[in-house]
Amino acid sequence: KAQLLATVFRATFCSTCFQSVGLFAINVRAYKSNAHSGSRRKHTLCPPRLDKFSKVSSPECTPHATAPELLPCGLPELHKPVLLNEVLTTFKPSTMEVFIDGTLGLGGHSSAVLEAHNETMKTFLGIDQDTKALELASKRLQSCKHNAKVELLHGNFGDLQRHATKIGVQEGTVDGILLDIGTSSMQLDEAGRGFSFMRDGPLDMRMDTSAPLTAADIVNTWSEDDISKVLWEFGEERRSRLLARRIVEARAARPFETTLQLGEVLMG
Repeated sequence: KAQLLATVFRATFCSTCFQSVGLFAINVRAYKSNAHSGSRRKHTLCPPRLDKFSKVSSPECTPHATAPELLPCGLPELHKPVLLNEVLTTFKPSTMEVFIDGTLGLGGHSSAVLEAHNETMKTFLGIDQDTKALELASKRLQSCKHNAKVELLHGNFGDLQRHATKIGVQEGTVDGILLDIGTSSMQLDEAGRGFSFMRDGPLDMRMDTSAPLTAADIVNTWSEDDISKVLWEFGEERRSRLLARRIVEARAARPFETTLQLGEVLMG
């Protein structure tokens, strides 16, 4: 999904989109304005040119400096997103009335966007498949200074259109979309979620804890070919066949239960 989104956004939104690694900030309103003026590629925004792994924008762009007004809603005490200023810069030139955050997380980006556009924001939709993140984000957004109608829904960004329709957002009225795809620091830091090999925990790895399939189910029951396919297609692991073989051989002696147990087998 991330690769597909990157291709579509780069081709369609051009200068109205900020993209780095798995983060996409799309200023739909600016795109529409450029399209209507006949200059879709006109650089109304200074597009940061980032290499594949860059965390900062190039010298050609100067994002807003970190300042107290860019750290609302207790960001220093909670979690300040790495690319917060770049996200705010992307949406700053336009009026944001309807905004969707498809991967809400702890609400770090969205709380800042809500306060930056508090005079114009009418509807905000936050989506996340992690119920714990939704709970924490809800408390965070309640402390923000804004007048928007806030709707938080449990789900996946892949169903963004369905969720937007559910709360009455009309087609063509969205001004901004934010997607920060991947695991969060909260998920990695909590051993019980099973996302990290740095801490021992159950082999869970579910972003949506209500989903039935766990990582333990996969490594203990899937075929060697299917495990290899997952590692190759989704993990871009060159040694996918070798690692899948190790997993199948090891589970014959003892089923996998913890992250460190799996890590030891993969490290060989």
